Amino acid sequence: MSSRLKTKVDRLRDEALRLLREDEALAFVISPAGRDGREMAERNRIALQSGTRQSLQRYIDSARQQLRERRRSFGVTASADELIAFLEVAESVPKGQVALPFLAALHGFFRDYSRVWPNS
Repeated sequence: MSSRLKTKVDRLRDEALRLLREDEALAFVISPAGRDGREMAERNRIALQSGTRQSLQRYIDSARQQLRERRRSFGVTASADELIAFLEVAESVPKGQVALPFLAALHGFFRDYSRVWPNS
């Protein structure tokens, strides 16, 4: 069993993929993106797999800024892990079925859920 040390590019790729997943989860919680959102995330995931050190670093910087702004704008209090776990549960639902989350769980992800869904 050979375990190679991770290179700088490997570490950047891992971070970029983690940020992409967090962004995908946050977008899902705010407004389920449907097939188009999943396809865009998959295209980004493929591009990140072959990214250079510079392109990965640019993506990471941009993704961090975008996530910070979206978190601030919507008052997100949930951690990246909580958001990703929520998305993974939704993704595990068999095709053709719909998962309805407990509203209390969604409310717990935000300081003020009405910033996401006014009049909620």
